[in-house]
Amino acid sequence: MTGAGTAKPNNSAAGCGILAVILIVVIAIAQCSSAQKSEQQQAAANFTSQTSEAIASAAPPAVAPLEALSIKSAAKDFRRVYTADALAGAMIFSQNCYEGLAHEFSWARLDECGAFDVMAVQKLDADPGNTSSEAAYFESETAAGRYLAAVISAGENPDAADQRLAELQTRSAALAPRVIVPQSEPIQAPETDTNQEDEAGWKGQA
Repeated sequence: MTGAGTAKPNNSAAGCGILAVILIVVIAIAQCSSAQKSEQQQAAANFTSQTSEAIASAAPPAVAPLEALSIKSAAKDFRRVYTADALAGAMIFSQNCYEGLAHEFSWARLDECGAFDVMAVQKLDADPGNTSSEAAYFESETAAGRYLAAVISAGENPDAADQRLAELQTRSAALAPRVIVPQSEPIQAPETDTNQEDEAGWKGQA
């Protein structure tokens, strides 16, 4: 006689559910954007999908609250990276940050990645004519979707993820003006006073 077996949790079903939510987030981002994406925009969307799937497969720990220290760390990183390499360096840093979560995940590090992106987005907003790959990567909806997809894939429910994003954006925006480096104006050579030169010439001829 066999006893009733204990039901085991269906991990594969749970994993499929998380990936389905990620897919919904990515589709929503696409619908909010223009109907026809550029190659740079498509590359940014692909990066979001790939990193989110990798994070979901890494079995992240239980959800931890947003900490101010993560945002302060992001501010220091952004000041250093942007001062050295502008948005090109910021994009590389952000990609490395998100890709690293698949290998060693922590909620504090994820929030650093998201806060860093918020500061880059604000810098990009000051340059609306920028059409580079960095501009596509740090477009506000794309950056927000990247963070949301990562948070949801790590185990947070969508409603709480939206609230976490809103809090992250508010806190990061408060620090952003302190780390955004203004574009320096070119130094102009002092104008020569032609009257003084003429006067000096007259004295030399006298």
